[in-house]
Order: sequence, then structure tokens, then C-alpha cells
Amino acid sequence: VPSQGVMIGQNIYSNISPYPAFLEPKYRQWIVNDLHYNKVIISDALWEINAEPNTIIMALKTVDWVMVGYSRSVEEALPLIHQAIREGILSRKDIQDKLNKIQTFKTSKL
Repeated sequence: VPSQGVMIGQNIYSNISPYPAFLEPKYRQWIVNDLHYNKVIISDALWEINAEPNTIIMALKTVDWVMVGYSRSVEEALPLIHQAIREGILSRKDIQDKLNKIQTFKTSKL
């Protein structure tokens, strides 16, 4: 099914990972490598689990767009995201690619 975005939820599939789907990079690998999906991958499940800064960083390894319930969550996470980029935990190129996908999604005609 063609789409401009796909959403990953918080379900746990214990035969694949002990983590919720949006925190497990194996799901991104499957979507991108096996399904050849190259558009934005979104999760709004963070508010249901835990919107702490470290969880946001974990989610950015799987999804492109992390939706949180409160802007405070983003404000608290930004310094740690910048630190994660400096330390190589998150790639600057990967973050820029995510931002580009989000911009394309926002300007696409659905």
C-alpha cells in the first residue's frame, strides 16, 4: 500500500525483542531493507510508555519522527540529543535525513 508515512506502535513482540516496537532498530531495518520503504517512519507511542530524554534518543534509532505529548519533553531531550550526536550515538547524517523526510512528509499532497 503506497503511503507517505508509516507509524510504529508500542507493541512488544517477544520473539523479536523485549523492547516496544518503536524502540527496536530491527523493525527499522526490516521496513527499510526488506520492504524497501524510504519514507517517514513515525511513532506517537512515547507518551504511552515514557517520554524521558534517553527514551527519545533510543526511539530516534528506529523512527524518524518521535511525537511526544508535551513540548517540555522535547526541550529536555535536545541537549541530550546534541550530546548523542557529538558522541556518535546518533549520526548527524541520519538526523539530517530524518529532518528531510519529515519536511517532505509535511509538504506532500496526501
